[in-house]
Amino acid sequence: MQNVLTTVALQNQIEGPLSAGDLRQAFIRRCIQSGMDLYGLCTYIGIKQPNVIMTKYAEYFVPQLDRIDVLETFAADYEPPKEPEPEPDYGPKRMNMLILGAGGQGQVVMETAEDIGIFEKIDFLDDNTSIPGVIDTLDNLDNLDKYVEQYPMAFVAIGRNELRQALIEQLQSSGYIVLVLRHPTATISPTVEAGAGTIFEAKVIVNASVKIGKGVILASACVIDHGCVIGDYVHVDMGAI
Repeated sequence: MQNVLTTVALQNQIEGPLSAGDLRQAFIRRCIQSGMDLYGLCTYIGIKQPNVIMTKYAEYFVPQLDRIDVLETFAADYEPPKEPEPEPDYGPKRMNMLILGAGGQGQVVMETAEDIGIFEKIDFLDDNTSIPGVIDTLDNLDNLDKYVEQYPMAFVAIGRNELRQALIEQLQSSGYIVLVLRHPTATISPTVEAGAGTIFEAKVIVNASVKIGKGVILASACVIDHGCVIGDYVHVDMGAI
């Protein structure tokens, strides 16, 4: 998470360190300034003693005495509005990722995703079900529809460009979020544009104003200079410049 926050800060030219604690404090402050009640706020953020919030954020609380006027609007036949239907709770599976292909490229993608550190569960589809982490085969495309609720995010880790294109298009039509993955050691200009299904592997350097298409593999330690255009489903091999 800290890697993600650091990237966001750099891309948006935010000075100084940005931490999860900073975001939490900003969230609490905005809730207060938006008129959220104190006990609702405490329940939402998991604090049992409202005086903790009152002491730390007292300057942001404003008395709202005009709310007393609401009492005049209720009549004997008043009916409170119906509560909206609760949205389905998919729990922690919303950060699960499915990798298509468990070969050498698949292992690189898995380790990159692990180094990013935001995914709770990472599994594979591959025809070789003896590989650790493979939960089903890839030869049956119906398996993509079968797992989309459990693994809403997906990535194609197959070196053959034509097959990678076909599978990315199939993932998108099945409702998956096809990710862009960036290894924490990659150096990427904030002006770079990259399409879905692209991976920046370890030690990759991409300079300013580069445009990268969909499903591109930028292998370890390759260098893309400023202003270059990389087409869809290209594979730039390791160490290439």
